[in-house]
Amino acid sequence: MPDINTRAELRRHLQRWKGACAVCVGQGTKDGERHELWQCTRETSRDVKEIWKVFRGREGIKYDKGSACKKCGVPREMCIHWQEYGRGNCDFDSVMTQAFVGILYGFKGTTAVTSWRTRVYSRGLISYGEEETGEIALRGGNKMVDWLGKGHEWAGFQTHHLAEEVCILSRGVERRM
Repeated sequence: MPDINTRAELRRHLQRWKGACAVCVGQGTKDGERHELWQCTRETSRDVKEIWKVFRGREGIKYDKGSACKKCGVPREMCIHWQEYGRGNCDFDSVMTQAFVGILYGFKGTTAVTSWRTRVYSRGLISYGEEETGEIALRGGNKMVDWLGKGHEWAGFQTHHLAEEVCILSRGVERRM
């Protein structure tokens, strides 16, 4: 059984999604393992890529100070870029945000994602319409996006809610892959 709620689990999920397009994987396309969301040329991913660009961009998620590398969004304790270099390339550049958005939309009708939407709706983080349709507004100033960037301790280290949610969603959809 894989580690649950640990840095090892998060690293395993990030490694899983590195170089993969969660939208294509969720839709069962054969080439989903050979490109990332930002590289996807499928018509079905066009709108998802725009959502991802907003979510990771200036108007999207803002991580609490010290909870993540500003470049990749990975908890600072796990990011080599943060710890050793302060500049350069991160091992998981954009993987966290691509996995999150890609899973939400690529695996949209699955039990894992609908259960996740119900859970965050019950916490008051998304609206009833978002919970029902799966069309979640991923812009800054939105309760959900603000909450995802909030720092907190999880699995014995300082991180943010997005890291935990990527684990929960990945854990749920990996049973389907």
